Amino acid sequence: MTTLDLSRERRVDWPRVIANLQRTGMSPSTIADWVGVGRKTITDYARDDLPAEPAHWVGHCLIVLWCERCGTTLADLPTRLVQPSVSQVLREHA
Repeated sequence: MTTLDLSRERRVDWPRVIANLQRTGMSPSTIADWVGVGRKTITDYARDDLPAEPAHWVGHCLIVLWCERCGTTLADLPTRLVQPSVSQVLREHA
């Protein structure tokens, strides 16, 4: 695997990862079974309006599954910019 440039402002786009997996024919239940979490957990990660972040081990499993099922590499992992919170901005400018 190659390195991935993630930061506080750039994170994995979990809704796109889940959508890509579903396009390969996997249901949320199948994804959840493969990763070892509940189906609702996967549907929460898939919601664009509720930016849920998985625990490290769950995220790692999802990324491995995504690479295998989608025939991609870590360099292709979808990411998105995340706006900093007000408290983050205030801390950085204090």
